[in-house]
Amino acid sequence: MKSKYNNLSQASSRRCNAKEATTDRLTFLNMISEAGIEFTAHLVDGCFILTPDEVFNYLEDPNLFAARKHGVTLEHWLAWKDFIEDPHCYAITKKGKPCRGWICGVGLEDFIPGVSEYCRVHQGYVYK
Repeated sequence: MKSKYNNLSQASSRRCNAKEATTDRLTFLNMISEAGIEFTAHLVDGCFILTPDEVFNYLEDPNLFAARKHGVTLEHWLAWKDFIEDPHCYAITKKGKPCRGWICGVGLEDFIPGVSEYCRVHQGYVYK
C-alpha cells in the first residue's frame, strides 16, 4: 500500500534554501502540516504558529517576518528587540556613568525608539 507520505524522505533529503520556495518544498511542508505537525517560530515576545507558506518567509529573514507580523517597521522591531533584551536606561549620569535604571512594561506597541530607552528621570532630557 502506497501512502501519500512515501515521498517525504526523498523531499526532505534535498537542501532547503529559503529563497527557493519551490512547489515540491511547499508540497512537502503542506504534507507535514496535514499530518498534524505545526511549525513554530520562537521570538523574543513569544511564539508564532507558521503556516507552510510562512515558513519560507521566516527562514529568509526572521526579524523582517516578526516586524511584518506585528505591523511595525524592521527598524522599530530591531530597536525594541535590542532594548527588551536588556531593559536598562541608556542615559549617562552627570558622573559619566550609565544610569542602568530598570525600565519595565514597555511593549512593542508602546515603544518609541530614542525615548523609551530612558527611565522617567532621564526621559525629560530626551525631549529638550
